[in-house]
Amino acid sequence: MTAERGSPLPKASPQKGSQSVLDDQGNGADTPERIGRRASLATVGRAQAQGWPVRIPAWAHGIGRPEDPLRRSRIPVLKAGRHSLDWPKTRSSWARHGEPWWPLYWRPYFRRPGRVVVLWDVSGSMATYVPLYLPWLYRWAQSPDVGIFAFGTRIAEVTGRFQDRPFAEVAGALASVDVFGAGTAIGEAVAMWQHQWGPRWLSASTSVLIVSDGWDVGAPELLAASLSRLRPRVYHLAWIHPLMATPGFEPKTRALRVATRFIDKMVPGGTPQALLELSQRLR
Repeated sequence: MTAERGSPLPKASPQKGSQSVLDDQGNGADTPERIGRRASLATVGRAQAQGWPVRIPAWAHGIGRPEDPLRRSRIPVLKAGRHSLDWPKTRSSWARHGEPWWPLYWRPYFRRPGRVVVLWDVSGSMATYVPLYLPWLYRWAQSPDVGIFAFGTRIAEVTGRFQDRPFAEVAGALASVDVFGAGTAIGEAVAMWQHQWGPRWLSASTSVLIVSDGWDVGAPELLAASLSRLRPRVYHLAWIHPLMATPGFEPKTRALRVATRFIDKMVPGGTPQALLELSQRLR
């Protein structure tokens, strides 16, 4: 049957078993899944427009996290090595077989690496380093003992946005966090972190790493107070500066001058090689 000239064509009815959703006019209606998908695509598009990577670079596969300090663990680790071999049990096994025989028996090792907290400055002055730090933090975040917190003038936990997803989706997950690209208030952020997340993370086996270029609009007195309260409660407090390896670098900003009184070490973190060597530099 053909439609008369000038009259609208009849609308096709959904076939039996079709999963399409129609609105009152017969058009495709928005569903929570469609809305969420469009939002995800939009955030990924914004992230790509900012130059954030969606593929993990080859160099990032060699990233290792700090192993010190070691803390007590209820879960034994069978740590291979000459000094970890359980000789009595191994010799007993050899005696039963009448000759040296596999398997070798190892002593259980009730230690595991301490926890690591990364306070990551994502303000406007640090925006150019986001593509560098994303793969590094993605690799570290796969450990249950690492927490990542992004800050500008506020602070937000972003650990979960790195986990349980492929790296291609991380940029889109982070693009919806509204702390990126703003100003920087390091003292306020550190104080807020201690108040909100400190009870869960602070211990004598926790290392805290502050990743920032030191440009700060906050009060230096508040930064000094925040760091002075933080330092005695952690194993290690370090500052990772993206420009430290630049010839002639000196910690001249107000925040850096304050921080050098409390931190254990300041290390460079502006190149892939610097991030690869980070676990050794922090020892």
